[in-house]
Parts: sequence; structure tokens; C-alpha cells
Amino acid sequence: MSSDNKSNNSILIILVGGLAVVLALLGGVLLFGAVGETDPEPVAANMGAVSAEADTVRSADLPQVNATLPPPAEPTDLPVATVTNTPIATDTPVPTATPLPTATPTPAPVVQAPAAAVAAPTDTPVPVPAGPCHLAEQNGMLLIDIDSAPAVGGWVFENSAAGFFGDGYYTYRGEESLRQPNNSVLSYPIYINNPGVYEVHLWNYHDHPDTSEGNDAWLQISGGVRSWVKTFSGFRDQWNWDNLFEPSPGNHTEPVVSFPAAGAYTLEVTGRSHGFSIDRIIVVKPEMLIHGRNPDLPQSGCQ
Repeated sequence: MSSDNKSNNSILIILVGGLAVVLALLGGVLLFGAVGETDPEPVAANMGAVSAEADTVRSADLPQVNATLPPPAEPTDLPVATVTNTPIATDTPVPTATPLPTATPTPAPVVQAPAAAVAAPTDTPVPVPAGPCHLAEQNGMLLIDIDSAPAVGGWVFENSAAGFFGDGYYTYRGEESLRQPNNSVLSYPIYINNPGVYEVHLWNYHDHPDTSEGNDAWLQISGGVRSWVKTFSGFRDQWNWDNLFEPSPGNHTEPVVSFPAAGAYTLEVTGRSHGFSIDRIIVVKPEMLIHGRNPDLPQSGCQ
């Protein structure tokens, strides 16, 4: 007989024995219930007999069962399940929107107005000495208002004879000085940028009945340009530019001077004849004479 059959028979015997015990107990319970109030002693005796029989069966069978039981099987190690660490899902980062580049405004090009053309002097100016304002010649013209210097000596400011420039003019009301210059000297510092030949003209007026009387003054330009010279006009009762030099009696010349170099000079005027009026003096190159006579032109600026 195989070991498997022996095991099965042993188990069957145990089950039968157990079933007999259960049936005996059940019969006792039913018997007890049927007897009710009857004498308990016979019941107890019967119960004792059943119990003794059951014990006899168990004691007779159990050794045989224990003898036929196979040795316990060696425990077999069950395979340990390997735990695989499943990575925990992480939150997928939401992509950050890349900011669009900010357009940098392109500055509008600055359009510079073209510089006004400035006439270049023909010669390099000589530095102006420190002191009073030097009225500057520019482009061959130098314009001097007579009243830009204070009236001194016999010179008087007037504005009764119409036709003058500006606010008025000077008239010499002092004693006549026909042989030599007197001390009523009007002085004008000037600056020549372009040396060379110039003409000197006076915007003048006199009203003496004799056109040869009361019609002149003394004029000088420093630096050896022109020593004191009689400057006269033959017109009366009208403002005019037509004056001449008379370096010696009866010797009438054009009022021409020559500046040997650029630099600072001094133009001076003093009285000679009573009643002679001067409003403006111009020192101009011959080709600029007509333009220099324009009454709308202002006095030259300072250098």
C-alpha cells in the first residue's frame, strides 16, 4: 500500500471516530430531552457508558493512527516576491512661457540744420587787445554810428535835420579850428579783419549859405594809416556821402586809406568848422561802397 493510501485511511479513521463521538453526544442530548423530569441516574449511567466506549475507540485507534502518520514534510521556502519600486509619478512641470523680446524703439535720427555759411576772412585776425569794444570790419565793411561814443567838447547831439539814421547825430558847435585839430576828439576803437585799401565816407550835413564854409572836420586813423586830414563836403542843406580828403591846401583826394595788416586801430574825429554835422562813418572796400551806404544796415558789432 502506498503512503498516500495510508494517510487517507488514517484520516478516515479519525473522522469516523469523531463522528461517533458527535453522534453519541447528540443521542444523549435527545435522550435527556425525552426523559425530561425522569430520574437522572439511568441517563447518567448511559452517558458514562457512551463516554467509556468513545474513549475505548479513541485509545485503540489513536496509537495506530500516530504510527501510520508519515513524517512531516520539510518546509519548502516559498519564493519571496521581489518588490519592484515603481517610480512615483512626479508632476510634469508646466513649460514656462518664454517672454517675447521687447522691441527696443529705434531713436529717430537727429537732423541737424546746416550751419549758416560764414564768409572766411582773407587773413588771420590779430588778437584784440583788452579794453573797450572794437567795432569789427566784416567782409570789407565797417559801420560806425557817431553817437556810439559820448559827445565831448564842442560836439552836440541833435535830431532836427531830417534824414539821419538812428536817434540823432552830432553837430560841432564849438570854436572853429581851421589850422590844427582841437581837443574835441571823438574816439572809436575798430578792428580790421581783412587788410588792404578802404574808403572812408561820412553821412554829413551842413546848411551854411557858402558851400565852402561850415563843411568839414578833422579825421585820423592810428597806426600810420592816416594822420590828421581835413575831410570836407561840397553839398549843403542835404545829407550826403560825398566827401573828400584835403591833405594840403587845394589838394583834394579821394578818401582812401590802406590798412597794412589785420588788427586793432583807432579812428578819431574832431571839430574844424562850426555847424558841421555827422551821423555815420563807413570804412569800406571800394567794391562794397554802395552796399555800405545802405541806411538799413546796423552798426558793426564788437570784435
